[in-house]
Amino acid sequence: QAFSRIATCGDETDESAWNELLAGNSTLTIPAGVATSIVLEPGTYVTAYPDLEFEGGRDAVIRLTYAESFSSNWKKGVRDEPQGQDIEGYSDVLTASGARCRYLPFRWRAFRFLKIEIEASTEPLTIHGLSMITSMYPLELNASWQCDDSLLNDLWPISWRTLRVGAHEHLMDSPYYECLQYVGDTSIQALTLRGLAGDTCLWKRAVLDFNASRLPMGLTQSRYPSRHIQLIPSFSLVYVTMVEEYLLHTDDRETVRTCLRGLEQIVDWFSDYRTDEGYLGVMPWWNFVDWTKEWLGGDPSGMTSGNPNQKEPSATINFFFIMALQSLSKIHAWLGDEAQSTHFLDQSKAIQQAVQRCFWDERRGLFAETPAQTSYSEHANVLAILTHSSEFPVLSRIAGALDGTEGLVSCGYQFEFYLARALSQTNRNDLMLKRLRHWQKIFDLHLVTTPERPLARGMVERSDSHAWSAWTPYWMLSEVLGIQPLEPGFGKIRIKPQLGGLRFAEGRMPLPSGILELRVEIEPETWLISGDLPPGEYRLEDPSGQIHELGQGRVELKGYFIQGAK
Repeated sequence: QAFSRIATCGDETDESAWNELLAGNSTLTIPAGVATSIVLEPGTYVTAYPDLEFEGGRDAVIRLTYAESFSSNWKKGVRDEPQGQDIEGYSDVLTASGARCRYLPFRWRAFRFLKIEIEASTEPLTIHGLSMITSMYPLELNASWQCDDSLLNDLWPISWRTLRVGAHEHLMDSPYYECLQYVGDTSIQALTLRGLAGDTCLWKRAVLDFNASRLPMGLTQSRYPSRHIQLIPSFSLVYVTMVEEYLLHTDDRETVRTCLRGLEQIVDWFSDYRTDEGYLGVMPWWNFVDWTKEWLGGDPSGMTSGNPNQKEPSATINFFFIMALQSLSKIHAWLGDEAQSTHFLDQSKAIQQAVQRCFWDERRGLFAETPAQTSYSEHANVLAILTHSSEFPVLSRIAGALDGTEGLVSCGYQFEFYLARALSQTNRNDLMLKRLRHWQKIFDLHLVTTPERPLARGMVERSDSHAWSAWTPYWMLSEVLGIQPLEPGFGKIRIKPQLGGLRFAEGRMPLPSGILELRVEIEPETWLISGDLPPGEYRLEDPSGQIHELGQGRVELKGYFIQGAK
């Protein structure tokens, strides 16, 4: 594959000669004693092998520097703006032997920009060719989306690109930095890939990889495969929920049975840390939840003291534990073991009651993050909604926090995945559409992939391509159009459109039986649903609340709102 264009070049560089080389029309010779530099663009963010063929120029030094963006002293501005910025990043440095050589590294590189610097020595160096070989897991986009909100439409392609460059022999969080399969990232990434591509092979591999990563005491490693052991206990809880999602979306009971005892060992390990009051106390190791300015290392248990050695129990970690117990209960129920299902469900209820007693702040109408009730987060209250852990009016308080009036620690890009699900669960997609406005910063700074940390909140920026923030297309299909499995393997499918103020939305989503196509239109007093359903059983809840049991074929439904309510 050829590079698409020259982004910038040094004053001494013959740009026209480089263009001829990149087009394959001629070779390029760097005279003896001459130094030259050029920055190339592949056209988008890629994971690719650079392919450079050169000859002569003994002792010439060739440096290839790979970067996600232009930057200055490692601080990033507008990503494709050369003015006042340069290319900083990982480099390959070659020394010419004088013979004809071809450089093709053993492993691909991740980059959006490639800077080539050449210092010829006492002989001229001739470049015969320069191109790249892209490398990614062979995913095919089988879904689509369109609506009347330009931000949602713009998020679709850059999210898909982020998923593509993060999928290789296994799923990885960031192709430029760690290149590791983390539980917290992979659980979101794999679910989204199933929704957009219909592919679950890498999801199955991840489920088995993390099962194989378990240590003797029962916890999974936070990332695997990896040479270095790292423990994030909260990610072990996310893994339990990830396996539940995998079973629901694939009905792969054999794989889940392989992991079942390991899932039970995870929750058994956490149970040992329950306090006399019944909730989880201070947990060891790094209990990462989300990158926020307030939490030291993303761990909520140290947020009050700011000291990692003075931790407190965390409501968010407790809610993740409740969620894992609920997931394990569902897994046992789907596998036919009602006794074990009831056992884990009863455990979850006992912890829910303990958390309500200790963390609920009646005055503020919110769950506090710690028992001292001096700090509060969206995270804990979002998980309270998702785990049905409260009959209190948590949602109204979260809604107030969206404009900053409540003083809650805000979710980052990754945890907004859970926030979006919680708001959809409570029929408030309008609030999520409002919340997504801060994602516009991604486009203002000319990114072509979704980044690791929120750009609009003054946080230290790092990865420009992070899979955990590429979830919005899945939310559009599963929560806005409302297409979700009700039984393992999509044995029965729910369709519950919630446009949240959009006038129309339409999309395609791959199911095991074929492609589901759906369009929803909302007028002030009426609504219209049309589409084509592949083989299967469907439970469609229309915007006026009526339930329709449907089968394969064309669907055309029209109705009216009661008193104009939507």
